[in-house]
Amino acid sequence: MFEEKEAQLKRFLDLSSRMLAALRQGNEEEVPGLIKLREECIASINKLDEKAGERLMNDSIHELLNRLQSLDQEIKPELQRVMQKLSGQVRNEQNRQFIKSQYEDWQSVPKGVFYDWRK
Repeated sequence: MFEEKEAQLKRFLDLSSRMLAALRQGNEEEVPGLIKLREECIASINKLDEKAGERLMNDSIHELLNRLQSLDQEIKPELQRVMQKLSGQVRNEQNRQFIKSQYEDWQSVPKGVFYDWRK
């Protein structure tokens, strides 16, 4: 069971490294898929721990967890940067649509001849 958990943690570490590289290179489109794969790894690790009845821990697993923790601390600011960038883009698009809507004619004018009934 220790070997299975180590294998899953190594896979998780690889996915985390790929996610950090994607964020740094500006490939934000890849991140949701990598997050989903990471969630699957976490679920399988939790199942292994449940099957064992306790948390499986040895020196190599502890070392992998420390590496993962430091890698996640590098990922967090990158994700925040991307979130700020995306929220700015959303805000700009909302402003653009608002300004555009201020100058559009929402009422259609019927075609035909208009009579001034006051005269």
